[in-house]
Amino acid sequence: MYEKKSNSVCDLSYLIELMNGKSKLILGIIDVFLEQFPGELESLNKAVTAADFPLIKSLSHHMKSSISIVGISALTLILKEMEGLGEQGISIDRIKELFCETDSIGKLAVKEMEIEKVNYAK
Repeated sequence: MYEKKSNSVCDLSYLIELMNGKSKLILGIIDVFLEQFPGELESLNKAVTAADFPLIKSLSHHMKSSISIVGISALTLILKEMEGLGEQGISIDRIKELFCETDSIGKLAVKEMEIEKVNYAK
């Protein structure tokens, strides 16, 4: 039975339920997350640096799907705010602050998912 660690940024409960606990399927989703999410963070960083509001909106929206499957709830409101600011084309300084939080939490999530990958590969 999976239990989220209290200091963890990821919560795999939804994924485990969705995949009926099938380790191979869970491992596949973790692999996709690990392949895609770091690149999404990098793309978002470039969009923020360039103050590319439409791209910030688009990437923030897309990333909400990536984070929901592995239960990174700490990023949900952050990405929602970034998406809204990107849509409005305002507050690049606030977007930069939000990106810093996203980047920190995202990097922790990647580390956690690397550990979970090893656990599910056993």
